[in-house]
Amino acid sequence: MRTDLPETCLSTVPGTGELIVLKRGETGYYRSEWNTDDAERNKQIADDHNRARGLTPAQVEAMRVGSMFGFAVPGANPQMYLDAAKQEEKFHVEGHIKDTVISLYHPITCDLLNYKVAGKVVTYLEPIALPDSMMGAQSGITLFAEMVGGEPLIPVLATQSPEQKYTFGLADGCFSNFREVNQGYLILAKVRVGAKEFVLAESPTAPSRFATWARTPANDGDGEPNYYHGNYCSDRTAAILDFCERARNQYEYEISVRRVAPHRENNKER
Repeated sequence: MRTDLPETCLSTVPGTGELIVLKRGETGYYRSEWNTDDAERNKQIADDHNRARGLTPAQVEAMRVGSMFGFAVPGANPQMYLDAAKQEEKFHVEGHIKDTVISLYHPITCDLLNYKVAGKVVTYLEPIALPDSMMGAQSGITLFAEMVGGEPLIPVLATQSPEQKYTFGLADGCFSNFREVNQGYLILAKVRVGAKEFVLAESPTAPSRFATWARTPANDGDGEPNYYHGNYCSDRTAAILDFCERARNQYEYEISVRRVAPHRENNKER
């Protein structure tokens, strides 16, 4: 997933501009065989390579921090940069979104959200904006939303035509062709919030067509994913809103716990 650290990425050395390879879990770096004598060219090579591999600005920055200060520091977690992301723009657009399975474009009218993440602009759509053909039982994919500034959002690539219409494509790493089934429901979307995961699912044959569940992956052990606390409804929009609300509530709860923890530590020292 886009919130995990990659095995490797490219970067440059501050000051010298040397092109280097960073490896997950290892401090320091390795000189890249693609290094040139041009610092700007090296930066472009690193950006192009990381982008082609579907790596996000948050992942690359976390790798850079980890390589310098160790991978146990908070800055070596990509989620830290999504938590700190600032919304740059939000505007209503019309256009089409490209299907990930077949060469088909689905019409879409939505809010386009641009966030500054680790110094770079990343484009997102709200889950509610995606048509059933992109987030439904017939879509052929499972979507992975990201918690950005406390909101579950879908990362996309956007291009604008001369007619001011937009074409969207799902960003690399935010979906999978693997389809998981729980209690007869096909899971459509997932979002990770700290140690928990929330999912949105659909069953065309169930009395309540849609469901959302929570999961704590660390508690699964070697067994199957254990989903619990299911909410069921027949309305797609209501189910998506419930999926988002559960993620936001968990995020706010974890933020409140972080705020209380230093206070408790200070009281212990008195």
